Amino acid sequence: HIDRSVEFASYYMKRNKYSISAIERVQNMIRCTGVAIDFTQINFKSINEKIVGFGLGSADFLSQMAASDYIGKLPILFNEFNEAYEFIGREKLREEGVKIYLSAEDLIRTTPLFWEFYVKKHLKEMGSVYKYLRYYFPNKRNLYMEAIERNMQKIKEMITNNEI
Repeated sequence: HIDRSVEFASYYMKRNKYSISAIERVQNMIRCTGVAIDFTQINFKSINEKIVGFGLGSADFLSQMAASDYIGKLPILFNEFNEAYEFIGREKLREEGVKIYLSAEDLIRTTPLFWEFYVKKHLKEMGSVYKYLRYYFPNKRNLYMEAIERNMQKIKEMITNNEI
């Protein structure tokens, strides 16, 4: 979906007479929402562009994973992944370092590991901008992080209780 979003931004912005430079900046920000992204490969034009891109990428992870219906949406996410597996090819994706899930249950079971060892690392690579959310909420709590931790705990309980 990242490539499609980048293409759409280009199409839309060209039709609306945005400069090539503006289009490239927006595309760079969109690329920050990718899961398998190497941020050193994004040619940011300014620190502001980088900060906005990192904020967008962080918001993408946090908003999805903190949602109260996140766990219920994981089977739908698996279907999206499966579509990509079929379109791009599982072997090609494996070569690119993409995790191939065998089923929706496999995706759900591995989500706490994905959170712990991938998303948290990714958030840190994006300058830990998510930490600034605590200034937005009462008592300086980051309600997004708390909601994600609750979702991860629920999945772990589902695994323990053989509900997956």
